[in-house]
Amino acid sequence: MISVIGGQSQLALAMKWAISDKRFNYFNSSEVNILDEISVRSFIKDVKPNLIINCSAYTDVNRAEEESENCFMLNLKGLVNLVNACEGYNSHIVFISTDYVFDGRKSSPYNEYDDTYPLNIYGSSKRDAEKFLINNCTNYTILRTSWLYSGFKKNFLKTIFLAALGKESLNVQSRERGTPTDAIELAYAIEKLSNNLQFAKSKTFHFSGNYCVSWNQFANDIVSVAFELGLLRDKLEVKDNINNNVSTSMALRPMYSALDSSKFTSTFGFQHATYKNCIKRSLELIAKEIKLL
Repeated sequence: MISVIGGQSQLALAMKWAISDKRFNYFNSSEVNILDEISVRSFIKDVKPNLIINCSAYTDVNRAEEESENCFMLNLKGLVNLVNACEGYNSHIVFISTDYVFDGRKSSPYNEYDDTYPLNIYGSSKRDAEKFLINNCTNYTILRTSWLYSGFKKNFLKTIFLAALGKESLNVQSRERGTPTDAIELAYAIEKLSNNLQFAKSKTFHFSGNYCVSWNQFANDIVSVAFELGLLRDKLEVKDNINNNVSTSMALRPMYSALDSSKFTSTFGFQHATYKNCIKRSLELIAKEIKLL
């Protein structure tokens, strides 16, 4: 039994789409509330999962600056409840973490051995959760990812594409650079990991897309692929934001947060789909949802 907690999250929805393995079962917050210790203990006792994928998370980076308590409750306290409830059941916990545990001062992709220095509340909550897991659990895997996108829920790719349908130009900053990650690719990576847990125990891995871009370049690539698919009548221009050199975000963000996924790909024999094909797949899913295809 593999239990995916946070069953309505972007990643969980991508997993439902990508993974046909019947061992994967999905539970939303009404079925297991990780903030309720009694609910979590009851769930673990009844289900006795071999593997838990924790997709339940507070991910609104800007709002977290004003709602730090809520952010830490979901990202840290929820994990604490899971770890405590799993004691005696030997359940393996996969914790999804983030590139925002880093400060962005490197000029080459971050690997699993780089020190963490989060710049914002969201990153700090994930960093503290990682530390708790390392210090209080042996049956875990930390899986860091970055710039998650898909055809599901609200995300950057979906926002840009839907905006492009009704505009002649867009403004997107090019200040920050990272590695956009297709949630469906991450789902396939998690399936691969689930079949090879002997290589994952008490380990940290990075998994992201293998193409480093700025937000502006990513937006341009989204528009370009949408145009090639015939989803846009015109290939509109994505300009650099006029405030490109001044952050208007409430939260500080790393200027460079590309992740090096080579440890994961070599350990589990994973092969990435191409950057363009990942964008194409997500756009086609959105187009079908809004009946453009």
